[in-house]
Amino acid sequence: MQLRGVIRMACDFCADASSVVIQLGAADPNPSQAVPMQHAEALEAVRHAVRNTFIQLGVADGFQLNEHILLRSDIYCGRRFLAEGLQAIWFVEEDQVKIHARDGAVARVLTVEEAASWITTEDRKVA
Repeated sequence: MQLRGVIRMACDFCADASSVVIQLGAADPNPSQAVPMQHAEALEAVRHAVRNTFIQLGVADGFQLNEHILLRSDIYCGRRFLAEGLQAIWFVEEDQVKIHARDGAVARVLTVEEAASWITTEDRKVA
């Protein structure tokens, strides 16, 4: 299938899937300790950040966000998000979300930790 080939090409630099790690904040008693974020939580944070960034880049609120799973050698390595000519690719192993403008230029690069910081406590309760 041609689409699958495109997805694999977009993920050439992905390695085997692994846990996403977020550093504990300074308010924690042991800030040097890392705590793994569940994949579902990381995915929700990435979706939220991608949506907000797409809106900042001119997409009308309430738009349809299309999402595709990325595979490399049949191993999960991330997600691709599309809406109205904008694209974001989350590379799980690299802990990086690259958001591309309509002209294809990279508009923003985020880590999952940065994406998670955009979600308020109220957003987490709703999700």
